[in-house]
Amino acid sequence: MSREPVLRFGEKVLAVLEQGSFTATYKYALLLAIIDALLEGTAVDGSPPQTITTRELARKTIDLYWPQCRDFVSARGTGLLRQNTSGQAEIVTAVTRFREGSSRTTLTHSQAAQERPAPYELLLDRVEYKLVQMPIPRLQRFGTAEERFIYDFNWDKLIGRRAVLREPLVITMVPGAAEALVQIAGLLRPLIQRQWAAMVASVNRTLVEDSQLEEFLFGIDRTSLARVRSDLTDVQDRRCFYCDHVLKGTPHVDHFIPWSRHPDNNICNLVVADSGCNGRKRDFLAAPGHLERWLDRMADPQTTHVLSSIASRRLWEHEPGRSIGAARALYLRLSDDTPLWLTDNDFVSADLRAIQGLFARTPMPLMAAEDWGTG
Repeated sequence: MSREPVLRFGEKVLAVLEQGSFTATYKYALLLAIIDALLEGTAVDGSPPQTITTRELARKTIDLYWPQCRDFVSARGTGLLRQNTSGQAEIVTAVTRFREGSSRTTLTHSQAAQERPAPYELLLDRVEYKLVQMPIPRLQRFGTAEERFIYDFNWDKLIGRRAVLREPLVITMVPGAAEALVQIAGLLRPLIQRQWAAMVASVNRTLVEDSQLEEFLFGIDRTSLARVRSDLTDVQDRRCFYCDHVLKGTPHVDHFIPWSRHPDNNICNLVVADSGCNGRKRDFLAAPGHLERWLDRMADPQTTHVLSSIASRRLWEHEPGRSIGAARALYLRLSDDTPLWLTDNDFVSADLRAIQGLFARTPMPLMAAEDWGTG
């Protein structure tokens, strides 16, 4: 899709967010879930999937709400933030109850799902049905008019829960929409998060301090990352992933694909780095040399086995196909003059041909198609 149609598409998405009727934060969550599923499902040739299952959208929605379903602490008080203008959102209530039934409320989404698989499947059922009932049919509305310009679906609002659970439901992306969303994901994500935070602030005025809210809702849980720090340090022979110097003191756990561009806590997306490299890389994409080393790490059977063992022991996420898919989506759409972080304060221009070559020789790890769709 050329630049002008993409910009028009983006403007229409923003118009939906600004003009749509919002009584809960579901529409923000749904749109981010769609973007994340498209990024993670990007194929070898760089194309995003054209269908996404409602089951996958439910999983991504729980991912988004998970860190928000805990008490918000501020100078004004402590409590669970409401995400509905008339009370608490049903999905938030369901996720909160599931969290409270786990052995520790500090467990990550992946850890809790693996610790209690049967109750987690029931949570997925409930969230999936709520998405099918409400935000999926209602997201693409301008006032009372509907225009299906992002995706299409083949059920009506009266669909029963049994019908949803009996067979997989999918949304089908409108031609060009998946590619447009992937292209502007980096611009849309902060705008959607800002509007989501503004709505939460407006219905929690007695509790919220705006300066703290966005980080609470969408920030990194660095406490949980500490659980895998020593394991990752061993994998890297106590050397910084970026500069290869021996790590001194307490290393930092860094998201190779930056959290701000795509929130991905998979063990394969985590590397340890010294404080200097971590601080200078920040939210930049890393240079081709770093990308090559990261891809090689996932292609090496021995390292893959070690990372898988760490994930199993720590009940951590290990889905390399998702991480590589997101990397493809981001890197393969760079222009040749995009600055990529190399070291210290040095950057290099993206070499798209070289980047394409790196991904071409890195196979997509096998994953079930139903994990993100059938496109």
